[in-house]
Amino acid sequence: MERQVFLATQGKDYNSKRLESEIGIIEKMLPYTESFKAFYDSNEVLDIYRHTVIRKRKRLFSLYEHGIDKKTFVFAICKN
Repeated sequence: MERQVFLATQGKDYNSKRLESEIGIIEKMLPYTESFKAFYDSNEVLDIYRHTVIRKRKRLFSLYEHGIDKKTFVFAICKN
């Protein structure tokens, strides 16, 4: 699943070396926090057209790997 991470640097004392270091740390953390298991455990996926929660692991993995078709209304809602 594609994610975007924003690193706020305005008003802080960031130079290019420190910024590269921060990006490196984030890149090391993301595989653990954005794995399918973490996604499966912490989110519910809702299909708005069918008014259901998608529970089938195979279907959820497909959505996680390939993304969501623009014609469908499927939303990932954090359980937290």
